[in-house]
Amino acid sequence: MNRFLTSLFALSAIVLLHAQGTADNIRFSLLGIAGEEVPEATATALGTKLQQALNRTGALLDGTDGIFAVRPTLSFATDDGTEGMVMDLSRVKGDLVLEAFNTADGNVFHSVTVPVSATATGSREQALKKLATSVKATDPVFVRFVRKSREKIADYYAENCAAIIERAQVLADSGKGAQALELLGAISPELECYELALRLSAQIGGSPVKPDTVVIENTVEVPVYIEVEPEPAPEVQPAPTPVAPAEPAAPAYSIKLSHPDAFDFKIVSCKGLRSGNQIKIVGEFMNKNCNYDVQYMAMKKAFDQDGNEWERSNIHIRDYIYSNINTPKSVAVKIPFTIYNADPSSVSSLSYIYIDFDRYNIEIRNLPVVWE
Repeated sequence: MNRFLTSLFALSAIVLLHAQGTADNIRFSLLGIAGEEVPEATATALGTKLQQALNRTGALLDGTDGIFAVRPTLSFATDDGTEGMVMDLSRVKGDLVLEAFNTADGNVFHSVTVPVSATATGSREQALKKLATSVKATDPVFVRFVRKSREKIADYYAENCAAIIERAQVLADSGKGAQALELLGAISPELECYELALRLSAQIGGSPVKPDTVVIENTVEVPVYIEVEPEPAPEVQPAPTPVAPAEPAAPAYSIKLSHPDAFDFKIVSCKGLRSGNQIKIVGEFMNKNCNYDVQYMAMKKAFDQDGNEWERSNIHIRDYIYSNINTPKSVAVKIPFTIYNADPSSVSSLSYIYIDFDRYNIEIRNLPVVWE
């Protein structure tokens, strides 16, 4: 357990420092509408409205396999009556409950209850259909729900992440590796302590993370003997026309791979978008002989030509701080990176980029930025 104590101390400070920035990156899968006797048409219509609401806040994750999810539940009661003793009416009144929770351990971080109601002429199904359409995706309640849920998740892991990882280490040391992996699996890639959880998971799963191998090459001087023939008498040549010295060419960018026998990487493009103050980088990754076919990859560091470093929250891979990248062997995989808050008037190149995954890393230097 001592092998993780240093990381745990550092982790506590890092997580507390970056909790708010991390929260902005958290996204949620949306589960289907739960509740007794909810018609399929009503559930589908409500689900569409909730998708639109989460999309507006940038919080919707495609698919249903995310670690964090929103679980909507509809409960209602009906009251049939008449209007002027002529028309049959159906009244529906109930609550739409939204819960933000962790799908791995079931921990609920935040919930909100949205009162809903509708009245329609005819059957209860017609009233329920009207109830679903009455929910507005632009309702501020959904914005507040997402913001509060993200804050609660960030705060929870800022306070407990180190303890969770330490608990997982204790379980692993006592032979309960499956329980330890389940505990670590509840830590999302959007959280600052995810990398440490990933490394511990690799060790528990039998794939220890090894430090990069440093190869020191010895330079040996070899004498070379060249037979020199006598030079002929120099001919008198007219004086050459003076030529202005050429301007020195800008240094070409370079890429250093920690394990070139395991993978290859090259830059496809590096463009700056003036309208959004963003730098879009597209890399091409080739898995030659990596440990896994899925890489947990991140751009960890980025500096401009003057040595100014971007904050960690401003450098993303596929819109996340960390992301799973499928890298089947011998397939050239395109990977997009984005650097936010880049000033077109002051950034002309990237002096240093560091990309990390598994036990490998990529270093890029002097990468020019073409602004559009």
